[in-house]
Amino acid sequence: MAFFISLEQICIMFILMAIGFLCRKKGMIHEETSKDLTAILVYIVVPCLIINAFERPASASLIKDFGLTFLAGSLNYLFPIAFSSLLLRLPRLKNDPDKQLL
Repeated sequence: MAFFISLEQICIMFILMAIGFLCRKKGMIHEETSKDLTAILVYIVVPCLIINAFERPASASLIKDFGLTFLAGSLNYLFPIAFSSLLLRLPRLKNDPDKQLL
């Protein structure tokens, strides 16, 4: 059920982006108007949406989901760091043609 709600919101967002793109191509929105609309979106609309998204009562499942999301995000950063540090510790091949991979 949540998938379809997300899909619906994504479709609405793409429709709005297409309308904005067509308006810009037709000359209905000028460069200065585009900059002003971007500033309104970035400084007013997005912060309001973030505050609205977090405005819900706390529950055990919400806290659990937050913890799992935090853990997944942390692993998403820590795994590449650990993997790259292991790769940097491997012995480097010198300019010996017999030891080169390619």
